[in-house]
Amino acid sequence: MSAHLLRGHAIHPEEYRALFGLRATTSLMAPGLREVFRRIHEPQLRPQWARAAELARAISPEQRTAYTRGRRWPLEALRDPRNVELHRRTIARAQEGAARARSEGRRWWRNAREIAPLGLARIRELAGDPTWLAARGRKISAAHRGRTPVPCLACGEPFVSLTGRKTCSPTCERERRRAHPPAVGTPEVRAKISQAARRRGRPEVERLRELAPAAFEGLPEPNRAMTRLYYGLEDGHPWSRRELAARFGLSTWAVKETVARSTRYLLTQGPAPDPGPLEK
Repeated sequence: MSAHLLRGHAIHPEEYRALFGLRATTSLMAPGLREVFRRIHEPQLRPQWARAAELARAISPEQRTAYTRGRRWPLEALRDPRNVELHRRTIARAQEGAARARSEGRRWWRNAREIAPLGLARIRELAGDPTWLAARGRKISAAHRGRTPVPCLACGEPFVSLTGRKTCSPTCERERRRAHPPAVGTPEVRAKISQAARRRGRPEVERLRELAPAAFEGLPEPNRAMTRLYYGLEDGHPWSRRELAARFGLSTWAVKETVARSTRYLLTQGPAPDPGPLEK
């Protein structure tokens, strides 16, 4: 299977074991082939087994802990019945030991109220150490991206920014804003925002856009032009009531009533509106 993985799928056997949760010692060979390999290689490997055991015993507890810390058991090992039973017995022994300790009145933890004053005393002691204070300041500075001088965007002079501002003084900040005004303040952007707001406030525009041009023939002028301009059906630019009132010489109230009646006629095909705009 190892050869098939390498040649057919370009996957190394170790990678395959990690993907499917197999132990590192799990063989990917057929039992018959594994027996052939054992007979061939065992004479050369048997003399080294004693040496391997000596090397394993020579590993210190610290090295063994560092090697196993952070490692995760593969799925095959987690589901091994022997490991499951061993884990169950270990938990049972720990629970029995904890029960005996509680019955004898022993504790294996310290009361938080007892150790809290010790921590405060230690902090007061460290606060008098200049070396500790300097290291603490460096850590806080690194956590807040440090206090590295940065060039001012207006004058180019290096300065230390304590607030995140990119300029060294209020004068440079005003100069930067004057040279690079916010895009939202330009007339073009304001006009686009205004048009978008008008479209959102006119939900009937999509239904009117789907109507055939002949549907508007039932509207008299200037109701037809006023309605099409209000919804932006002429040039894609929705007109406001104030703009329509200035063009047709009407009040904004008259424009509102005329557009409302025309819209109602177009969407429901009810009675035709009056031949002229309403004005009071």
